[in-house]
Amino acid sequence: MRLLLIDDNLEVLSALKDYCLATNLASFIATASSGREALNICSSEDFDGVVCDYEMPELDGIDVFTLMKEMVLKMPPFIIFSGNVAMAKSIAQEKNLDIHALINKPHFEQLTHTLHEIKSQKDFRG
Repeated sequence: MRLLLIDDNLEVLSALKDYCLATNLASFIATASSGREALNICSSEDFDGVVCDYEMPELDGIDVFTLMKEMVLKMPPFIIFSGNVAMAKSIAQEKNLDIHALINKPHFEQLTHTLHEIKSQKDFRG
């Protein structure tokens, strides 16, 4: 499974990447510390899932989702993993966005379950 992790907090980003690798949730992980960086990566890479923080400078998680959906042919499951899920959920519902999951940090067990669910929907060979 190929994952893109997006968080402006580099410590959180590093911990999330280490966690996903240690628990075999992904065979390939790209990281971005901003929404713009994530969009640049998506312009040249395909992913099976995206885990994105909500509260980030310049582009928040909802902005990243909306812009990414416009630029990729097949939108991967998009997960908001944030300390402020209530605000993200409210905006996502208001805009009728099909975000795969909204998970509160630091509920790694819920993130693990969601990523396993995504993984089981496809036959990933790596």
